[in-house]
Amino acid sequence: MSNVYRMPTLSPEEIRNISRSAVADVAAQRITSSANSVVKSGSTGAVLSQAQGREIFKDAFNKVRKG
Repeated sequence: MSNVYRMPTLSPEEIRNISRSAVADVAAQRITSSANSVVKSGSTGAVLSQAQGREIFKDAFNKVRKG
């Protein structure tokens, strides 16, 4: 039988604090390009897709939550 670890239930305030930290972490990363390069390469996939952006935010949220 394998052991399963479950994260403890978080209060709404804890979730807000984690979200603030995760957003700050994502904002600190360089996830945007200069306006010139975005215009030039917008059709070539240089701009983050919605799925990629969601994955970056999810990773940052989990990183902050786990400490």
